[in-house]
Formats: sequence, structure tokens, C-alpha cells
Amino acid sequence: MKTEKEQRLLGASKTFDSGLSRFNLSAWDDLLSSDVILHKDGITLFDDLHGRNSVRGYFQAYIDRYSYEHIPITGAVDEHSNVAFSFHVDKDVTPKKEAYQGQHAAGQAKPTSTLGIFFLRFNREERVQEIFFLRQLSHDEAARKLKTIPDYSKLSIDDALKYRGSEEQSEKRAQKHDHAASLYNHIWATGDVSLADKIFAKDVSLYSLIYGGEKEGLDTFKSMVSGIFKEYEVKDNRSTVAVSAGNKAFIFWRITGVYQGDWTQNYGLSLLVFNSADKVQDVLTLMTPFPGQRRQLLKAEE
Repeated sequence: MKTEKEQRLLGASKTFDSGLSRFNLSAWDDLLSSDVILHKDGITLFDDLHGRNSVRGYFQAYIDRYSYEHIPITGAVDEHSNVAFSFHVDKDVTPKKEAYQGQHAAGQAKPTSTLGIFFLRFNREERVQEIFFLRQLSHDEAARKLKTIPDYSKLSIDDALKYRGSEEQSEKRAQKHDHAASLYNHIWATGDVSLADKIFAKDVSLYSLIYGGEKEGLDTFKSMVSGIFKEYEVKDNRSTVAVSAGNKAFIFWRITGVYQGDWTQNYGLSLLVFNSADKVQDVLTLMTPFPGQRRQLLKAEE
């Protein structure tokens, strides 16, 4: 059973989602702190936005430019860290003709459904102080910003909607999932892939939601991490975990270090989905791009 504070944080997270669902950000009037920060994602936003008006303006621009259906899938809160997570789909995202006549003329205005995760950090008054938000790109955004349009077909929207579940969680399972999420983050902080055997199903599926693609299998995960750590010197890694909905855990992580010769600070949002044996079956990850990755991905004008 959720505590009163957990219920308040969950309610605040739902209010945040409702502003996007109803295309009316007045729902955020009493939710955002006056000095709220929206952190850059490195693809659609290259500098942090400060203040309620700037943050609302960023999301209002999205509402003004696109038609879509915003559907929250699952969420979680952690009262000790004062945070909330929300995993959602924006279904049938379509550029409005009056906003993107060129895209309509070029055939780039076809509907796209996108997945994303919000991470909200609250202040002592339980108003949103920080927003970390990562999502897939709509087809027209990818065509405008990226050299190659990512393949998002590996995880369909119908598959993602299956991650819905009750918000109640047995205490025993919650503790297992919280511990597994902490071990998962420790793997990425240290490169110690031996820990993966303790938490992953052998046929685990790994989805890169922003950049596209899927990897499968425990051994594949180990090889991927080991390969990255040959080129990555981690200086600092911090994370926040919240468990949710019977068989899921969210992770926010921020990592600082040197990767392929570039000094970089990245953050990411991951959703771990557990099977009936409490092993991680699916990993959905969104993260900001490394400097070298940005050079490879983004068109010159971006």
C-alpha cells in the first residue's frame, strides 16, 4: 500500500501527463516551481531551459505543431528521493499542416508513434524542480535532424502497451527489483559484467529506443558493456531507482567520463521489465548522445 507522500507524488506525475494528454498546460500552473529546469537532450534541445515560462513554451510548441494521442503506460515514484517516472506513448504523432507545409509537400508528414520517459524531481514543497525527458523522434523530426532515420520497428507500440500493469507491488518483489536495478547500474558504473548473471534472463532483450535497434541475449549484453568500457573511463556515476507496477523498475542515471577521447556527461532513463522468476527480461533505454555519436547522427545544420 502506498504512503500518503507516494500517492501525492504519483498524483503530481499524472497531472504532468494530463497536461499533454489534454493539450492544456494550465494543469501545470501549480505543479512546476518558478525556477524549474528542463535538461537538454542533445537532439531536440541543446541547452537547459530555466523557468516555468521557458519550460512550458517548449512543450506548448510541441502541442502547437503536432496532433497526437498521449497515453501514459506505467509510472513509479520514490518518496525518499522525491522523484517520479512516467513511461508513455505519443500515438500517431502527425505534423500539423499549418506548421509544417514543407514536410507535407515532401511526404514527411506521415503519422509516427513514439515512446518516451519523463523523470521529475520535486522540491520540498513537492513542486517539480527538474525535468529530464527523453523520447523517440517522429518521422518528420528524424528526417529533418538526423542523417539516417532510426528503425523503431523492433518494439511496437502494441508491445509497449503490454507493459501496463497494476500500480501495486508486493514488498518482497519490490525489494528484489530494486536490488536488481541497483546491480544493473553498478554494471554500467564499473564495467563488471559478472553481475549480469545474477539479474538477467539468458534471453534478455535490449532496446535502444532513441537510436533504434535491439540486441538479444545475456552474452551479447556482456560483450557490449565490455566493448564500451575499453573506450570509456568513468569518472562519476549517479543513479535513482523506483520500482513499479508489479514487474518493473525505472532507473535515472547520470554518468561523467572520457569516451573515445571526448570528455562527456550523459544521462539516461531505463525501464527494466522482470519475468515471473524476477529476472530482467526486457531493458528499454533512452540516453543522450555521446559527442562522437552526435557528430555521426546529426545533420550539419543541427
